[in-house]
Amino acid sequence: MARKEGGPTERWKNLANGRLGVRLRGEGATTTLEFALTASVILLLVLGMIEFTRAIYTASVVQAAAQEGARAGIVDPAEINQAVTRRMVGLDPDRAIIRSTVLEDSVQVEVIYPYEFITPFITGVVGAEGVQLRGDARMIVY
Repeated sequence: MARKEGGPTERWKNLANGRLGVRLRGEGATTTLEFALTASVILLLVLGMIEFTRAIYTASVVQAAAQEGARAGIVDPAEINQAVTRRMVGLDPDRAIIRSTVLEDSVQVEVIYPYEFITPFITGVVGAEGVQLRGDARMIVY
């Protein structure tokens, strides 16, 4: 029994070889281009989020270190630097600038930490030197 011309299989072959086939075969480059553009934007967003969370963590640690130094300074002013250094978890305490002012009725501690970005795009925008994160605290002695 001979196969009938123009059956379902034959129609799909003709469609794939016609205009629709050209359109489907040409979408590979378009898909690759769309993926490259989308992936680069998503990668930029993810790296930006990582950089932002690092900066927030660093700012939080610097502020907490200043508060801890002020608390320690109320009890013993000689312990301010050690208290600040102990509280700087995950950061290099040697890079921090610690300033303290002890008065009769209060203790003020300021901690300045240089934050450097790791993402090349943000480094290009902000500069290679980064930014200075500052935390300060003041405790009043009663």
